[in-house]
Amino acid sequence: MKSLAIASLAILFCISADCSRKQAPPPASPMKKCQDEVKAIPEAAVFAKSQRPQTQDRPLEGMELALTINGMIQTAMSPEEDEDDWCYTENTRQNFDGLIAALKQNDMPPVVDFVYGQSLDQELGEEWLRNGNLLGTFGFAYQKVKKESAERFMENVARGDAALAAVWSKFPAGRKYFRYPVLKSYPGEEKQAQISAALKAKGYVEVPATIDARDGLLSQPYCAALTRGDDTCAGFIRQMFKSLLLDKTVKAREAARSVAGTEIKHVLMVRADQLTFDMLGDILAWYKNLGARFVPLDDVLRDRFYHVNDPNAAARAVLKETLRAELESADPR
Repeated sequence: MKSLAIASLAILFCISADCSRKQAPPPASPMKKCQDEVKAIPEAAVFAKSQRPQTQDRPLEGMELALTINGMIQTAMSPEEDEDDWCYTENTRQNFDGLIAALKQNDMPPVVDFVYGQSLDQELGEEWLRNGNLLGTFGFAYQKVKKESAERFMENVARGDAALAAVWSKFPAGRKYFRYPVLKSYPGEEKQAQISAALKAKGYVEVPATIDARDGLLSQPYCAALTRGDDTCAGFIRQMFKSLLLDKTVKAREAARSVAGTEIKHVLMVRADQLTFDMLGDILAWYKNLGARFVPLDDVLRDRFYHVNDPNAAARAVLKETLRAELESADPR
């Protein structure tokens, strides 16, 4: 009877609790959510599969590279316009001053920052140059080479020149630097040849990149973690970025040797985002401790590797070979 009573109570409990339903899994921990968010980024997911412990103490020994930055900080913030951008608060004078301080603390040679003329903050542009750095241009506004005629593309460059003229006139430099938006030129096309010739006639040197830090990929989850006060997640992303950057740099060095048949000097491209602002000083010191040496951009561009008809195509070959190596290490079949 006692067993029957217990069984009856169990049945009644199941009916009241609806035992036919599966129990919901426990909610994921904040750290698990953070890791999942980062791994949802394809490049980070590939790296997570491929990362191997670094066995060399100084894997970048003898490597020479120039640091370049994309995007000058803007002092204006607009939460209404940027409500979907977790990083809109990165545009502060404090971040700009921190960037300058990081370069000085690491005794960096002049660093070229590439900007769009329409979004240049004149005051910050002058301060950047006053501190011994250089300004390059993408043109006035974002424009794809493939979408525009050579004439229209160069009109955009000329408008960029006009926007930068006042700043450049106060701090004249020996050379003018141009970078294609998202590094996209179009080799082998007549239009591309016309653009390259027009840029040369205006005194520009085209600046590619052989190492793309891809910090923008982790920027949004990083800013989201900072916004919600999740220091553990933010720290995880910072460490992930350093590991990814080292892996990419080592592979880019190997890729360049494969493409060029010899060691070359590299151009490292980072973006002016919150992740860079918070980590640049640490990353520069870390690169040096790993054996790398930072040199002026002009020193890098004197490397024979860039003395070809289209240096952008040569650099893109290194970027593509780097990507191939990354994918192969994730799936070595």
